[in-house]
Amino acid sequence: MSDHALISLDFGFSGCHCLLVDSQMKKKVSSFRDLHYSRDAGLGVWTFNLDTPLIWQVLGEIVRETTHKANLSPTGGTLYLARHSGVR
Repeated sequence: MSDHALISLDFGFSGCHCLLVDSQMKKKVSSFRDLHYSRDAGLGVWTFNLDTPLIWQVLGEIVRETTHKANLSPTGGTLYLARHSGVR
């Protein structure tokens, strides 16, 4: 892959997903990790106890794994952050 790639991180209820897309070479690489959370019954049905250090650890692991699969270094580059959330 070239040095022109876009990486996307998705953290959700079932786990963390990392997708790397290289539009110049028309390739994509991805990684996924399961995460399990305990519910906090006292605060409602959709309330979870999140282990923040574990989440950051897993996000780092899947970025390293995905960039390794793509033969790219996980350091350097420009970082753009976007947040998406929705309620149905």
